[in-house]
Amino acid sequence: MSQGGQQRPEWQQRPDKQQMSGKQAAKKRSALPRILLTIVGIILILFTLSDLSLFLFGKLTSADVSVRRFGGSDESLGDNLRYQWSVDWVFQVDGQEYQGHATQIGDPNGVDVSNEIRYFTFAPWINNLKSSTDPNPLHIIPLALGVFVILAMNKKPAKPSVSYKGKSEKQVLDSMSDYDDSVEEYYHDK
Repeated sequence: MSQGGQQRPEWQQRPDKQQMSGKQAAKKRSALPRILLTIVGIILILFTLSDLSLFLFGKLTSADVSVRRFGGSDESLGDNLRYQWSVDWVFQVDGQEYQGHATQIGDPNGVDVSNEIRYFTFAPWINNLKSSTDPNPLHIIPLALGVFVILAMNKKPAKPSVSYKGKSEKQVLDSMSDYDDSVEEYYHDK
């Protein structure tokens, strides 16, 4: 409101504190997808590294394995990729029973699954099928994807920086092709 009790036109109104904090809220909102995608990247890396570390440091044992088909067939895929199979296993370590689960894709007749699994001796609940922990070139894909997502989401924006220290005044002024704030920055830093 102006002095005479009349309201100012919209273009003359000052932004209130609520509008100013809206910009800050937008910055926080834009950080949320970056944080979530970074977490996804970390999870991809951890899953891949856990399988590789199970191969390197895990103990091999046999387990009771059961396989059952679930869901319908996906007609858009080839015969050997149409069905999803649930693979469950149970094994014992020091008299205590542990279990695991995986999903595999196969044909209508089933999937061939070994009864061997790998587990960490210090944490038997971290386990997987031997065939899943064997080194495979496909392990590179989720690992590389995780690294890429983390790097892409946390890349620092490039800030143009001009350093005039150690240059003569003539070199600085000759390097400036038009008037900008660089002149003030140069004399302000002295």
